[in-house]
Amino acid sequence: MTSLREELGARPNAATPYTILCPPGWRRVAPSDVADGAAAQSALAAMKSAGRADLVLQVRGMLSRYRAAVRESNAFDAYLAPLIDGVPIPASMIVAPLVLPPGVSWEQALARLSRGADVAPLD
Repeated sequence: MTSLREELGARPNAATPYTILCPPGWRRVAPSDVADGAAAQSALAAMKSAGRADLVLQVRGMLSRYRAAVRESNAFDAYLAPLIDGVPIPASMIVAPLVLPPGVSWEQALARLSRGADVAPLD
């Protein structure tokens, strides 16, 4: 069965409509890999083995909020920083669509986003 998108002529796996120039070593992953990937599981296992159930609960709560934010923002890509001596750098970049409303400048939109306010409905 075909989807409406395919019936209207869109390619099912369209090329990424943007370009991001990352420093060497950064890698593109699915947004779900940030919370459910090997690095998160390894960190949780290390906290468990250290007897830090309090940290495990806090990190699980943060990962749950991250998953909800990824769903709500319709994030479609994530970029992770390189490993240094096998240890991940605590940095990532998440890519999500943003519709700039008429009459709102980029400066205003960024100020609202930095305060956690929505700029406009996502496309």
